[in-house]
Parts: sequence; structure tokens; C-alpha cells
Amino acid sequence: MFVLLFFYLFIFISFLFVGSFLGVVVDRLYRGEQFIRGRSHCDFCNHELSVYDLIPVFSFLSNNGKCRYCKKKLSPTLLFFELFTGLTFTAFAYYSFLLWLPLISIIFGFLILLFLLIIFFADLKYSVIFNYSYIILFGFYAVGFLLYSVGINFGAFNIIFMDLASHLISAVWLFSFFALLYYGSKKKAMGDGDMYLAGALGLYLNFSQSLVMWSVAFLIGAFVGVILLLGKKKKIKQAIPFGPFLVIGFVFAFVYGSSVVASYLQLLGN
Repeated sequence: MFVLLFFYLFIFISFLFVGSFLGVVVDRLYRGEQFIRGRSHCDFCNHELSVYDLIPVFSFLSNNGKCRYCKKKLSPTLLFFELFTGLTFTAFAYYSFLLWLPLISIIFGFLILLFLLIIFFADLKYSVIFNYSYIILFGFYAVGFLLYSVGINFGAFNIIFMDLASHLISAVWLFSFFALLYYGSKKKAMGDGDMYLAGALGLYLNFSQSLVMWSVAFLIGAFVGVILLLGKKKKIKQAIPFGPFLVIGFVFAFVYGSSVVASYLQLLGN
């Protein structure tokens, strides 16, 4: 038990650094900057950050959320990115261990989660979904399906590729629904990125799971919208990024969607 707890703690701490890096990636992609090269720096005074400044969570808290050099107040979004990434991949490690996923599935799931977090963070912070994000999600599914078709075992993830027709239907109906909202509202209710993202995510879900994703995304979106309106953080005509709700709805539907649908059908039968 102690070894297992230590393992999960190691995963959590390690992915705090990944979350910090993803925050930098999102910022630089939005600004059109190179994120592979170049030292991290303060966005206000451009001072290069030391190793001490790059320690996730600790550096933010120890400096009271301010730059150590110019004392400007930093956005708490990076702290959120770090913690959220750490918790997300710790949960994925637990899920992988619970299902005894083969290495190919772990790599596949890791890459999907990585790009989902980039989408989540970018839309949350800048209200933008980078075009390449959903293109890569489409590409990952195509590669995964090809590998599955030639006999590669994805373990519990085989279900993603077993019924191609149902997954294609999910992708088409989700894309069509959000396209209808987008064009029907004259591009005000949704962004074009939302309809492409919904279609890409639909590929990984069967039809019943896609209904759960749709329901959860809109329920959470409505709840958050009401909270923001009541707290006067948003006005009634102001748009709220919907990408994060789609990502949350997708993860919930992927993990629990089949169980939710089965329970619902059982309830109807009674």
C-alpha cells in the first residue's frame, strides 16, 4: 500500500511540472511564439526565471502569487493548470492500473489527455481552440483504428474501435448539432472550434456515450453560466468558452457513460 501511495504521489508531483509546461505552451502558442526553445520569463518584466522560479505550486505560493523580480501579481491560472494536470494524470494512472491497460493504451491515453488539456486550458484562458488540436485528435483516432485493425490489442480501450459505425454516427451528429447552433445563431452561440472539437471527441464515443457527453457538457455549462451571472462575472450577452465543458463531458462519458445509460434504461424498465 505504501509503495502504491508513493507511486501516485510521484506521478502527481511529476505532472505538476507537465502542467507548468502546458501553461507555457498555451501562452506561447497564443502569442505565436516558439515554445520548444527559449528560457521561461516573466510576462511583465521579461526577466528570465531561475530554477527556483520554475518549481510548480511552491514558487507561486512562496512569492504570494507575485513575480519575484518586478512584484507584479501573477495570474492564478498557471497554479490551476499545474494542480489540474497533476490530479488528471494521477487519476489516469489509477485508471490504467485498475484496468491493467497495456503499454500501447497507456501511451495512447496519455497523448489524448495531453491534447485535451491544451484545448481545455487554451479555451479557458484565451477563449480559443487551436486548429491543430482537433485535427490531431482526428489523426490519433485514425492511427489507433489502423493499429487495432491489424491486431494491436488496446485492452479496455479496444471498445473505442470495435463499432466504427456507432462512433462515426456520434461524430457526425455532434458536429451537426453544434454547426446548427453556430450558424443558426449567426456565429454568436458557439465558436467554430466547438463544432470541430465536438465532432473529433464524438469519434471516441459510441452513440449512447455521446448523448451523455452532450448532456453533461450543457448541464455544467448552464450551471457555471448561472454562477457567473449571479456573481456578476459575466453579462447575459457575453460568451462563455464551451470547450472546457465539452472536455469534461467527454471524460465523464468515456469513463461512466455506458454505466449511466444502462442505469437509465434499467430505471425505465422498472
